[in-house]
Amino acid sequence: MGVGMRISISKRRLSSDAILGTVLVAYMGTGYLDHVKWADFLCSGIQLVSFFALIIYHCAVLKKVSKLTLYFSIYAIVLALITFIYHGDYYTALIFVFRAVSFPMLVNGLCEREPLRLLRVLTFIMEALIYVNLLTILLAPNGLYHYSTLTGWESDQVWFFGLRNAHPQYLMFGCFCSALNLYFSNNVRRDRLRFIIINVVMVWTIYLLKSGGGYTMLAVYVAMLLVYYLCKNIRISFDGVVVLHLVVFVAITVFSATYLFVSFFALFGKNGTATGRTRIWAEVFSRISKRPVWGYGIMKREDLYWLQVVAAGAASAHNTMMDIVFRGGFATLAIFLLLLFQVGKRIRNRVEKTSLYNLASVFFCALFVVYQSEGAYMSSPLFMIICLIWLMPNLEQQNACENKG
Repeated sequence: MGVGMRISISKRRLSSDAILGTVLVAYMGTGYLDHVKWADFLCSGIQLVSFFALIIYHCAVLKKVSKLTLYFSIYAIVLALITFIYHGDYYTALIFVFRAVSFPMLVNGLCEREPLRLLRVLTFIMEALIYVNLLTILLAPNGLYHYSTLTGWESDQVWFFGLRNAHPQYLMFGCFCSALNLYFSNNVRRDRLRFIIINVVMVWTIYLLKSGGGYTMLAVYVAMLLVYYLCKNIRISFDGVVVLHLVVFVAITVFSATYLFVSFFALFGKNGTATGRTRIWAEVFSRISKRPVWGYGIMKREDLYWLQVVAAGAASAHNTMMDIVFRGGFATLAIFLLLLFQVGKRIRNRVEKTSLYNLASVFFCALFVVYQSEGAYMSSPLFMIICLIWLMPNLEQQNACENKG
C-alpha cells in the first residue's frame, strides 16, 4: 500500500472519528450544553438526525435489531406513551426516546465491526469533557452560570456538567471508559498514565465540589477496587450488584418515606429530613401509591411545582429507581431491571476473562451509588455504561483477533 493511500485512509478515519465524537458529545447532554440555547438546539438537532439515520441504517443495511436496542426501546417507548396519555412534557419525552434508543443502535451498528474504535473515541471524548469541566470549576469557582426554579430558588454552584451533584456520574463513567481502554490497550504505559490522571482529576473535582454523593461514590469505588485486586479469580456477580442496589433503593426510600429512620438520625443529632431527601421521598412515595402500576409520565416543569416546594431546587425524586417508578410505575421499573439482568446474563455467558467481567461489576456498583441519591432516569452516562457493558464480549473478541493478527 502506497504512502498516499495510507494518508488518505488515515484522513478518512480521522474525519469519521470526528463525526462520531460530535454525535457522542450531543448524546452526552451536559448541563452547560443544555443551558446555552444554541448549543442545546444544535445537540437536539444532531440527536434527531442521527436517530433517523441509525433507523435507516438498521433497516436498509443491518436488517435486524439487537436485543439491547429492543430492551431500551421498550423502556423508552412505554415511558413516553405514559407521558402522552397523561399530557405530560412531550418534548422531554421525545428527547428521552432519542437518547435511550440512539446509543444502543450506535453500539449495535459498530459492535460487529469496530467496537474498539467506539471505545477509544468515547474515552477521548470523556477525558476532554472531564478536563473542560475541571477547568470551568477552577476558572469560575463561584459558578459558571445561574440555575433557577419556578419557586425562585437559585444556585450558582453550576459548571460544565451542571449542578454539582450531577458531576460524579460523568466522572465515574469517564473512569470506566478509561479502565476499559487500558484493559484493551496496545500502549499500556500511555493508557495507564491516562487512567491515573483521570482518576486524580475525578478525586480533585469531587474535593472542590464538596459533593456528599461524590464522597460516598469514591468510598464505594475504592472498596470495590480492593475487592477487584484481592479476589482476581472470583467473579463479582453483576446480577448481585443490581440486586444489592435494588435492596438499597427499597431500604433508603421506603423506610425514609415512612419516617422509620428519623429517630435513627436523631441519635446523631441530625434530623432525617435535614437534607430534604427524606421529605422528597415521603411526598413522592405517597403519590406513587395512587398510581403504582403506570406512574405519572414525564411531567412538565410547572406540574412539578409541588416537588420544588417540598425541597428547594428539586426536580426529581432524588433516587433513580424511585424516579422511574414515579414517572413510569412499577411496570417501567420491571422493564429497566429486566434490561439490567439481560446485560448481566450476556456478560456472564460470553465474557471469558474474570478480570474483564469484574470491571463491569466494580464500576456499575460505584456509579449507581450516585443514582441512589439523584434522579437520573434519562441520564446519558447511565445509558452509555449499560451499553458498554453489553459490548464487552465484542470488545474482547476484537481484541483477541487483533492480537492474533
